[in-house]
Amino acid sequence: MEIENETPLALVGVQHNQEEQAGYVLVMKGLFQLKHDAIAEPNAEPPEFTGDSVFQDKIGRSLQWPNDMEGFKPNLDFIIQGNFYAPDGAATTQSVAGFRFGPMEKMARIIGPRKAVRDPAGRWVVQGPAPVAELPLRWEYSAGGLSDLRNPFGLGQDAEVLDGVEGEVYHLPMIEGVSDKPWTPEARPEPVNFAAVPAMFAQRQKKLGTRDRRWSLFRAPLPPDDYDLSYANAAPTGQQAVGEPAGFEKMYFYNMHPTHAELICTMPDFRPYAAAVLHEADHAVPVDLRLDTIIAQPDKEEVVILWRGQVPGAKAEANIARVVCHWCKLNDAHTSETLALEITEQMQKEAEEEAVFEKIEFDKKLKNKLDILEKTGKEKAQEVQEAHASAMHDIQSLAGYEKLPPEFREQLKSAKSLDEMDEVIFKYVKIFEEQAKEEYKKLLKLTGEADTTGLI
Repeated sequence: MEIENETPLALVGVQHNQEEQAGYVLVMKGLFQLKHDAIAEPNAEPPEFTGDSVFQDKIGRSLQWPNDMEGFKPNLDFIIQGNFYAPDGAATTQSVAGFRFGPMEKMARIIGPRKAVRDPAGRWVVQGPAPVAELPLRWEYSAGGLSDLRNPFGLGQDAEVLDGVEGEVYHLPMIEGVSDKPWTPEARPEPVNFAAVPAMFAQRQKKLGTRDRRWSLFRAPLPPDDYDLSYANAAPTGQQAVGEPAGFEKMYFYNMHPTHAELICTMPDFRPYAAAVLHEADHAVPVDLRLDTIIAQPDKEEVVILWRGQVPGAKAEANIARVVCHWCKLNDAHTSETLALEITEQMQKEAEEEAVFEKIEFDKKLKNKLDILEKTGKEKAQEVQEAHASAMHDIQSLAGYEKLPPEFREQLKSAKSLDEMDEVIFKYVKIFEEQAKEEYKKLLKLTGEADTTGLI
């Protein structure tokens, strides 16, 4: 497959095998620099593609980056990978963090480190919170527990025994919903976060469908009938939307940047568009690229955006001969349809030029062949002419044979061509034949013998 990518985005092809959406999908990924109160600008170096990757640190193993190479996402994912920063850099015991983007708006309560212990009367007492200036926005700090499938990385449900502390101790969530009730051992608040949801969480696991023995025997490797396509969407609750951004939307990040308590950024003002040519096709087809993933990193002042589109008519990469990707401003008239039309016109022009070139080459070869035939014909004609002259010379040499009649010899000398010579010779052969017959008759008459030759 030939790829012409004239954008600052990375491009990869993905085989997608889910029945109605089965086919070959193009995924484009771009890294953009966020600027406060300005439009995001593309990074010079395109980012690399990655599958699900997890953190490998002392905090835990939650999902660091969701799979870029999903074949289809029915919803828009808006994911935040970053940290909480206390306003003005001053550590605080409690604050909030959140964002607003289009119709989506979400806030979470940030609380400093706390633990719950029993007092001498056996009542639970919450110690803290201690001040916090910065906190990673990860599931390890949200509500949950080892046996809570909604967030097995979380805090608040697993009792610990600490040296110097009598009885059980609970470390409490540091990221909570703004309307969560005070903690109790029995409380099971909904885990809240802005980060990508791991595939193992109940929020996504329940969308995998019924994968029982019947499924494994009669349907696998296709997904179950009750499979929910939004399993591929990794954004948490409140961070998915139907459709895609129209462009020029602003992103508001609250307490997620070390110097801007409210970081306001505008989405990039450009979009990619693409077209493809299938093998043996005489035209290009438009590829409808849809923006379906935004992963913001406010503290790094970066945002990663992914577009996805299925190639019409292609079941696999082997079906595709060429892919062309361009980009333009949001309000530009260029589209995947206009690009496909341009490529088709170019293909037709190239086909016409190739036909002209092939005709020129054919005419050259034909002329060369005709020249060879003409040369060969001239050589053969020369040979015939020489043979003709030689034959005439040989025949005319008979004119010098004195035993031949003088009249015959004179006529051979005056003949201008082989045909005239043939006429003279044929004429005199007849004469000689008649004379021979007369002489033979006389001989038979003298001898009295009968003719046994059949000549007369």
